[in-house]
Amino acid sequence: MLSASSQLVCVVPSTVVNSTLVIGSDYCQHFANGTVAQCESLSGNTFNIGAAGASYNNASTPSAILGSNPVWYQINSQALDAGNTSLFLPPNTIPNYPIGVITGGDNQNEGHLGLAPESQFLQAAYNNGIISQMGFGLDAGSQSIANQRPGKIVLGGYDRASMNELVPTAVYPIGTPSGSERDCPLQVKITQLTLRFPLSGGNFTEFNLTEAGIDVPACVEPQVPPFDKRYLPLLTLRYRYDNLFRFPPTILENIQQRTGWSPDTKADPSLLIAEPGLLYPPSIAFNGSLIIKLQGYDGQVEIPNYEMSQPLRGIAANGTRILNNNLTELKIFHEAPLLNTAILGKVFLSKVSNTPATLCDLPKLTSRGIFDRRL
Repeated sequence: MLSASSQLVCVVPSTVVNSTLVIGSDYCQHFANGTVAQCESLSGNTFNIGAAGASYNNASTPSAILGSNPVWYQINSQALDAGNTSLFLPPNTIPNYPIGVITGGDNQNEGHLGLAPESQFLQAAYNNGIISQMGFGLDAGSQSIANQRPGKIVLGGYDRASMNELVPTAVYPIGTPSGSERDCPLQVKITQLTLRFPLSGGNFTEFNLTEAGIDVPACVEPQVPPFDKRYLPLLTLRYRYDNLFRFPPTILENIQQRTGWSPDTKADPSLLIAEPGLLYPPSIAFNGSLIIKLQGYDGQVEIPNYEMSQPLRGIAANGTRILNNNLTELKIFHEAPLLNTAILGKVFLSKVSNTPATLCDLPKLTSRGIFDRRL
């Protein structure tokens, strides 16, 4: 959570926006996808401009104080207010900090902590002496029901201990935006994508989901749950935006066919599911894993079954969180991605590869998280 004008607001880290964008208190009153209670449960604490009083100085236009956020505006043609306020990061305060307040639209789950290349947050933290370098370290954690692991974000560096665990850490090079319809600072290219299913005797069968020789551009969109409060300065972050894999239509259709997915399997329509994956009835048990190979890296990442397949999570009309064990959700978004670019979300960052490596030549994406340093 962030504390702005003495109000706690929920945000998720975003590598595609430079600004800090929070959900306004009026947003849920016009929520088109469910009840007010569902919206409030989904969004967490919201920002009330009226309650902020003199501590919030409204800008003439959002563009007058907010950074460049071209991808966000492509995806969200939203109502947006903006102003300067005091941002409290215990025990530090950033005065006159610019925030955008989302007041309308249909595609919002929570606010954004902008960590894109021209991040206003990292710049302000650096200018105010809170961090010594423009960068962040992120451990995505895991939302797996069977193997939960807390995540964390460290500002101005990274958690060295997490890089020296017995479990090895692989390192992947991060490319600059190019070629895809959705540019992003954390962009990789998938050279091969494979579904693997176990057989008896320790054997397995595989189905290739991509065409040989054709690389698939992908954006890495990291999100983390609340992290370890031993690390300062820290922000408590919620998690819901781009958790799942998102693949272009040809790959998505291939997955649906290989896994026996049917559009007839549906969740209770009264449940709010913020990011719907592929749903399967009890009669179809997905027991596979997903193998990912990336350009510039000789190894591979295997996303195990306990990360890929879980009981369905949702929010009831009264705002209560629900776990439905009668439906299995495969952690692949049920529709093609916006701007037709694959997304490797939090599920991708949740798992560790079996190939040891060292951290160098930043910025880098590791299979345990991200360490990004800006000069």
